[in-house]
Amino acid sequence: MLPAKFDLDVSLGEVFDEQGRPAGLRGSLLAAADLFDAETVRRMGDWLVRVLDEVAAAPGTRLASVDVLGEVERALVLTGWNGPSVEVGSLVPDLVARRAAELPDAVAVVCEGVELSYAELDARANRLAHFLVGRGVGAESVVGLCLPRGVEMVAAILGVWRAGAAYVPLDPEYPAERLAFMVSDSGACLVVGEGGVDVAGPEVAAQPSTAPDVDLTGAQLAYVIYTSGSTGRPKGVAVTHGAVAGMAVALGPHLGVQVGTRVLQFASFSFDASVLDVVLTLSAGGTLVVASAGERADAGLLVKMLRGVGLGWRVWCRRCWRCWILLSCRGCRRCWWVRSRFRWSRRALGVRGGGW
Repeated sequence: MLPAKFDLDVSLGEVFDEQGRPAGLRGSLLAAADLFDAETVRRMGDWLVRVLDEVAAAPGTRLASVDVLGEVERALVLTGWNGPSVEVGSLVPDLVARRAAELPDAVAVVCEGVELSYAELDARANRLAHFLVGRGVGAESVVGLCLPRGVEMVAAILGVWRAGAAYVPLDPEYPAERLAFMVSDSGACLVVGEGGVDVAGPEVAAQPSTAPDVDLTGAQLAYVIYTSGSTGRPKGVAVTHGAVAGMAVALGPHLGVQVGTRVLQFASFSFDASVLDVVLTLSAGGTLVVASAGERADAGLLVKMLRGVGLGWRVWCRRCWRCWILLSCRGCRRCWWVRSRFRWSRRALGVRGGGW
């Protein structure tokens, strides 16, 4: 076995016959054994050969028309991994309300020592929902949420949904001009948090703690999250309640979140991965552990927090956007084991066989 200098090393060279005429290409594919198994490397080699054969046979083929996958692989991607359709059933706000009725005293969300039970989360969300409805917020309305990371942000998301509206996250650390653009472009009718409605103010606190009488359908808008804008002006991506509920139903069983499971909420609320954290955890009756801004910026503080809350490693280290935390941490034996054993391997990213 040859030592790998790089994660993946592809070498190609032209060969000639005895008369010096071109006789094709010869190459090799060398991969790091702790990142790839033999079957994966063999499959990548087959893809490369298939592409080279296709463009050699038809040099005028447009790049977008080159078929990398074979028929068997294409069938696996299009049908084998999709499986039968799943009935969505209840929407996420209803699922959380059900959990609040079943587990009123269970911890729903925690951040920097502040805990909200499911009953408390439900009540806060309902009060905000009543306030929003009283301000004319309803179906297809967009509400800006400009709140720091914490339990109030989670309660506000649920409150906007209970009002029948959609939220657009407005990170308080963003430049003022970007925030102004997002508010204007999304058509947000009001902002909750900095520069807007005070979620802890007397007007919201005076509202009923029961859910408002609002009809919610799967076709209604749930949230608008903006792209980074790295390739131009940021673009708002709108997602419906049906899609959010479908994600919870489809991914919940595979990620193992259940009643009592503690899930780290690390991603920025302006990144759509945060929706996965919130939805899967609260719809399953788990506890959402929100990393504060300070804990997100300091790996030492994050590890200290993780030790204190009893977070299950199976939940958070499976996600690829968390791996840099594991690799930068020096204070946790569990993180060190993941870093030294898996080294960005498919296992560290939660990949098993064909998918997550």
